[in-house]
Amino acid sequence: MKAMVILGYSSTQQNGLAQLQKNFFESLTESEQNTLTTQIQTLETGDANKVNNHASSDNTFNF
Repeated sequence: MKAMVILGYSSTQQNGLAQLQKNFFESLTESEQNTLTTQIQTLETGDANKVNNHASSDNTFNF
């Protein structure tokens, strides 16, 4: 990422990563894009559930 910034391919490392992700996604077939999108949504939902479960368990007293 740093090399991309140094060489002027990207303004920041974060933008460079976003650019690589976009290019990778666009190189996939429509079916592969749908599969990847579904997998990402599934993982994000799982992460959100873990955060919500952890937050609710913080309010629980353990004896």
